Amino acid sequence: MTAEIAILNRNAVALAADSAVTLQLPEGPKIYQSNKLFTLSKYRPVGLMIYGSADLMGVPWETIVKQYRSQLQRGSFATLPEYGKNFLTFIERNSIFFPPDQQEEHCINQVLAWLHRLTIRLSRAVKEELKTKKPITATRVKKIFQEIMSEDISHLKNTGLFRDSHR
Repeated sequence: MTAEIAILNRNAVALAADSAVTLQLPEGPKIYQSNKLFTLSKYRPVGLMIYGSADLMGVPWETIVKQYRSQLQRGSFATLPEYGKNFLTFIERNSIFFPPDQQEEHCINQVLAWLHRLTIRLSRAVKEELKTKKPITATRVKKIFQEIMSEDISHLKNTGLFRDSHR
């Protein structure tokens, strides 16, 4: 678990984060030390905190940020959202870190992981339904599946990651 804090006043922002990263390995969890605070610019007071994974598609955040700083050089932006947008554009356009075949593999793995979680959720929901001692029909299983999918779609819409192309 990552602990992060940001304190803001009229003149400055102070950022702090723990340095522990837990990796789930086949032999069990392993804790490593990692930097979670980075400066996006060598010349402007703009910072970045990470949590969760210490990498993006296998590339350490530290490497990505260092490369971004290198290409940004003395460049600057008037607002923090502009830095964020520029940083995300840098990531999206950087085929050295994320070649198309790696992006495709990552996407497939994410979909497979989601399908696995979906299967588990459906199985649990059906088992709960069976506890009621009422016979369960294919129609009821389909309805349960639709409810689970609706939850996922609603969650994606709330995060802005889902664009309904059927409108």
